[in-house]
Amino acid sequence: MRSDYKHYKNAPGDGRTLFFTSTVLDFVLVFAEPSNADVMAASLLSDLRHYRAELWAFAVMGHHIHLLAVPHGRSGPELMERIKANSARRILPHLSEELNARLSIQKGLNKRSLWKRSFRSVPVINKRMFDQKVRYIHMNPVRAGLCVRAQDYRWSSSWLYDAGQFDWDSGIAITDELIRFYCDPRLLRM
Repeated sequence: MRSDYKHYKNAPGDGRTLFFTSTVLDFVLVFAEPSNADVMAASLLSDLRHYRAELWAFAVMGHHIHLLAVPHGRSGPELMERIKANSARRILPHLSEELNARLSIQKGLNKRSLWKRSFRSVPVINKRMFDQKVRYIHMNPVRAGLCVRAQDYRWSSSWLYDAGQFDWDSGIAITDELIRFYCDPRLLRM
């Protein structure tokens, strides 16, 4: 038993902006494969729209995701659990044998098949923190060496900011066209 272990308590949401991070089991680089990253981005966008959450920033990295969002009508943990469950159902059938083998080491533990059990959600309490989280999310691919300029990374909202598809009053408009940019919506049906 780990007596010094402290479980992280996630913020409830209740209409506040939250910074979320969730990680793939055993840090397997599932989203390093572009087609998997596309489905993850489309799944994330589709779910945020379906659950009526405001989206302010996101990034799909090799083995984790970040998002800055405002859940409406459900708690932050409920929203993130839906995003994780839905994306797993959408992505798992399309994984390569190699990725399935790497995930199988951890599959089944705590009934998990793609995502680690936990995730982090932190309330964003002021504009300074909001701006810092947006920069952190957008610069994550640059820091990881995946691109030189943040706006060149396909699986992040940075290019949407750069293209003027962001509104300071309502965030990112999640349209059918934006979801289709990442993948055929038929891949999102469960």
